[in-house]
This record gives sequence, structure tokens and C-alpha cells, in this order.
Amino acid sequence: MSPYLESASGGGRALTEFASSSPIYRIGGGAGGGINYKLSDQLVLSLGYLAGDHASPQPDSGFFNGQYSAFGQIAWNPNKNSGIGLTYVNAYQNRGAIFDLGSGFTLVGTEQANTPFQRMITNSYGVEAFYKFSPRFAVNGFFGYTNAKNLASSGSADIWYYALGLAFPDLGKQGNLGGIVVGAEPYRGGNPVPANDLSLHIEGFYKYQLTDNIAITPGVIWLTAPAQNNENQDAVIGTVRTTFTF
Repeated sequence: MSPYLESASGGGRALTEFASSSPIYRIGGGAGGGINYKLSDQLVLSLGYLAGDHASPQPDSGFFNGQYSAFGQIAWNPNKNSGIGLTYVNAYQNRGAIFDLGSGFTLVGTEQANTPFQRMITNSYGVEAFYKFSPRFAVNGFFGYTNAKNLASSGSADIWYYALGLAFPDLGKQGNLGGIVVGAEPYRGGNPVPANDLSLHIEGFYKYQLTDNIAITPGVIWLTAPAQNNENQDAVIGTVRTTFTF
């Protein structure tokens, strides 16, 4: 649902994981499996199951008795220029963060959104879409909501995330790519701490295809109100990425 910005390797398109695709795809991680089933020429059903800490000797671990994420999605592509997906993820976290792909350290979103509780069940709902207006201009976006239920005691947390992306393929010459993404990384709504401001993610980049094997991508990432707090200084990150393709 993000044909020009999504980059599984992280080296060819958008600069960040958030700009690449919806954070709903980063819930859970580890060992598991998945299947794509083509219901028709336009409809694809995707199902998956991932278990974290599958080799851990600790209690409440294992392939079916520990941290997991169960994934379901229906994607509709009426033609090659457009598509929309509806996604649902049910997950159990007994350690670590929600949006970290099971890695424990590569978070997307604020700490308040990623670790509202130590042990929790989450139910996540997302919609993702794209439209190619022309071979040189495409728009994609996503909207997601996660409800986290506290298993240690009572209470729950509402977590939101959304973005709009603009892609400009072959900008300047064939193989180049320009991109702009504006949105909100996962944040906790109604956060029960004094600071509960909206933190925005603004990203722009331009990939220049220097040769068939080398691309250079300068870009800027601007994060407002880090940690959902306007009193924190905005973070502005300038970067230059060089990608070698063999």
C-alpha cells in the first residue's frame, strides 16, 4: 500500500520506518509464518502468526504460550494504480514495546505509546491506501488505532498513528525519487501524565541515482514535541544515505 516509499531493506526509498509503512506492521516479531491467498484478481487475503521469545526458558514463553502477534489483512487493488487495505492485529506483550518488530530497541513512536503497561493484550486496526495520479506522482496514506489492555491490573490505553505521503518517481531523471511524508508516529491519547501534546513527524528526501549501482539520498527529518511534550526542543535530523546495489 506504499509502492514508492516502502523499503524492506531500508536502503532504497523512505529514510525512516515510519515513512516507509504503517506502524501496525511492526507489532510483534520473532518466529512464525504467513500466507497470502488470492481471492480474486483484485482481492488478496493475508494471514500471519509470529511468536516472540520462542527459545526463552522463562515462564509465559514458547511458540503458543508467550509473546505473539496474529495478523489479518484484506487488500483490494481495483487496478495497478490504486489500492486499499484493512488490517487487524491481535497481540500479547509480556516484555518489550508494542511497535518494535520484536527487536526490543528499534521503537517507532513515543515511549508512552510503546510501553503503556508491562503485560498487555493489544487489538490494532488500520487502513492503508495509495493512488497513482500519474507515472510521476503518487499519494499514499494510513490511519491506525491500537487499544492496549493492562493485564497486571485494570485500565487501558488508546494509541493513534497516521500519515500522508507524496512520492515523485523519476524526478529529474529515471531512477530518481523524491518523497515527502507528514504524520504522527504512535502516541498515547489521553496520556495520564502532565504532558500530552501531539508530536508530528515531517520527512523529506531526494534519492539521486548517480549510476546504475549507486544512489545518494539527502534528506531531513523533523520531529516536533518529542515525548509528547511541547516543552522539549524539536529534533531536526539531516542525513545523507549512499546505497550500493550489486
